[in-house]
Amino acid sequence: MDPSTSRATTDQAESRRLRVLSWNLGYHTPGSFKARTNRRRQWALLLALDPDIALLQECRPEDLADFGPEWAMDEYSVLAAPASDRWQAASAIVARSTFSPTLVTPSEPWFDYLWPYVVRGTVIVDGVGTVNVASVHADASKVDDPALTDADHALMRQPGSDRTWHCDMAAWALRDWVADSFVVAGDWNTARQFTANYSGTSPNAPAFFSALRGDGTSPCDRSTPTKYRPSSAPATPPTSSTTSSPTRRWPTAWPPARWLTTPWSEN
Repeated sequence: MDPSTSRATTDQAESRRLRVLSWNLGYHTPGSFKARTNRRRQWALLLALDPDIALLQECRPEDLADFGPEWAMDEYSVLAAPASDRWQAASAIVARSTFSPTLVTPSEPWFDYLWPYVVRGTVIVDGVGTVNVASVHADASKVDDPALTDADHALMRQPGSDRTWHCDMAAWALRDWVADSFVVAGDWNTARQFTANYSGTSPNAPAFFSALRGDGTSPCDRSTPTKYRPSSAPATPPTSSTTSSPTRRWPTAWPPARWLTTPWSEN
């Protein structure tokens, strides 16, 4: 191959590479994590890593404007829930402004319940088109809202668990929304080693990751559960649905950075 052709191919490939960062900034961690000095350092490091997309959890979205340099406000846009008395820190998406990032506000009951800890948006990537993006922070607990029926728990929970965990619910909520081109990452509050190292903490952890990989029984292969409505919503608890959803295979992993093609392959 002609060296100039090889260089051109490499340059073209590099131009299609996205640098994606996922980071729980630990605002709720005991100690000095939420101190202004530490938050200023975190944003300095984040910007030094030069991400195209940063998926953040336990984040104060206004910190970019408060602690970042002036150029950062021109180069990046922050997608997050509006400030509220309900929360001090939540999930956020930081994306290059050239990607035309757009916040997707929760109109579905499930996402309304998970908001502002599951934040969604869209970006437009040259050569790919619209990419759905989500920053996830799943609470490390089982869903105990009475609006989620026993039938819904039976559909969404992973083997080894008697009830649906928030990570299961987030995966269910996202499965039909992600489409073909997507970036989803965050703090699921579960890990493959939880079962071995933290007995009783998350007994369904291996099954959860196997389901996302598409190995064995996937939540995307079962019947569609009720369109979830939190108990605080002005509606009666829903009844279980028997509508089947088409099989969808998730990507093998959601790494911090990878090639972006249309559609993504599982290799």
